[in-house]
Amino acid sequence: MTQGKALAQYGAVTVSVDDGDDGGGSSMPPAMASAVTYGEATSLVPDAVGGGTAEGESWIKAHDVELAENDDVDGSPRFQDVPFAVLFYLHLAAMIYVGVSFGTWGEPAASYEGDASDSDFGETHLSRIVYYLVLPSVGVSFALTYTGTAVIIPLCPETAVKASVVSSLVTTGIFCLLVIISAPGILTVVGTGAMFAFFAWYVKKVWRLIPFAAANLKTALVGMSANWGTYLIALAFTATSSVWAVFWMYAANGVFMREEAEDNLEAVNTDDSYAAAGKIHWGPLFLLLVSLYWTSMVLLNMIQTTVAGVMGTWCFAKEDATTCCSPAVTSSLYRTCTYAFGSVCLGSLMDAIIKALRVMAEMAKNQSRNSDDECSGGAAILFCILECILRMLEDIIEYFNQWAYVFVGMYGYSYIESGRKVMELFRARGWTAIITDDLVGYVLNVTAVMVAIVSGLIALAIEAWTPSGYLFGDDMEGAGAGWAAFFVGVIIGLFVSSVMMNVIKGAVNTVVVCFADAPAKLEANHPQLTYDMAVSWVSVFPDCGVHVPPKQPVAATVVV
Repeated sequence: MTQGKALAQYGAVTVSVDDGDDGGGSSMPPAMASAVTYGEATSLVPDAVGGGTAEGESWIKAHDVELAENDDVDGSPRFQDVPFAVLFYLHLAAMIYVGVSFGTWGEPAASYEGDASDSDFGETHLSRIVYYLVLPSVGVSFALTYTGTAVIIPLCPETAVKASVVSSLVTTGIFCLLVIISAPGILTVVGTGAMFAFFAWYVKKVWRLIPFAAANLKTALVGMSANWGTYLIALAFTATSSVWAVFWMYAANGVFMREEAEDNLEAVNTDDSYAAAGKIHWGPLFLLLVSLYWTSMVLLNMIQTTVAGVMGTWCFAKEDATTCCSPAVTSSLYRTCTYAFGSVCLGSLMDAIIKALRVMAEMAKNQSRNSDDECSGGAAILFCILECILRMLEDIIEYFNQWAYVFVGMYGYSYIESGRKVMELFRARGWTAIITDDLVGYVLNVTAVMVAIVSGLIALAIEAWTPSGYLFGDDMEGAGAGWAAFFVGVIIGLFVSSVMMNVIKGAVNTVVVCFADAPAKLEANHPQLTYDMAVSWVSVFPDCGVHVPPKQPVAATVVV
């Protein structure tokens, strides 16, 4: 056997574990170092040998000495990263003060002497659009997305992944063809042809990964359909994020108008009419951008930690995660809003700062391009390089966050500790290459687009059923009103389905972590799904360290 490796038997699957000791010493729990015989029909997990950790325990808990030493005796959860939660609340209070004190939508409008009934007319049509288009589109989109993810896709997950990948390839081909038709030429043909050839090569390369993606997707869909109240929580948080964006625009507009007025006054006093032209106040801009992204990311990442808690409970204690508002849903939401809130704020702040700096670099680049200064060209190049570096940092942080928040939601670790432990887990399993492959996004994106189109068609049918001019007024009738209704339905459908798809993506990440951390517990609660995952993983990644015996093994022995 390779030095530093051991095979640990977890129910129906055997997982290779890197003990991290080149000297041959094993850091596995004692039970993993003993020979275990399993029954003919079921897989039994024996108690620990000599009072050690039971074989079915989590790898993370078995290797976490710091947790055992520092946690309270009663095992009660602790508040993590508290200073960042306090900082977030202080920032929120400051933004509310700024919005109340300086917020505005613009200059006061000139007095309007028209008929006051015109205002009532507009409000009437707006309420009709809400009642007849928006609310039905929300209900239809939610029902379609839930039906597709809970019933249709789980029946044939592998076919769904294949169809989504092929449809993406076909869409790319159609796009390339339209580009060639609209702008014929040698360069156009070569450029679009190269793009299509590269995507076709990519599809061929990842085609073998489809069983792996389908197995993970199916498990996540089954878990989320049993706890569909998580979707409602996600929609509520996302709607709150949209409301925050509107309030931020109100507050930021007031701040910028105040700064502009001061610049104009200074220009008058200095007799320099060009001093205020195009001037950017980088300090206030940076703080406002951080506030915008921080609050939005906190709300969205709270969804991910809640999903991780719900999915982790479903994987390891399914009796607590079987209904819409199961204890898994309510307790996970509570932990996210209390114990884990500081960790969510810390990770979101890091992401928000990078996003704000990237936006400012892009603005500085555009300002340099439009400048008449002799050095503006070089400055634009430097800002372009800085923007690329910040984009890479942004991608790294977002990738780190998607896994760190799984551990924050499941185990209640701090943000930094969660990210470190999840990477340690994947390294120990030898799965660092596996987690970089993601085909689930194709299925989720195609599903969201299909739901949006159906929602738009239903909105179009509703508009055709209502009397002419009833929804949008007499100024917009016929085809114009139909297109407007279709657009409203598509936007609402895309919003609802995209929120639900993000929930499923977070659930898929949690499934991967659960399978890596404690496959015995996952198998005890969902034996068939666990077996299917193990088979698909081995078929795609033969060297991933997972060994699947016959479905009803007579005996199995742990090898050290």
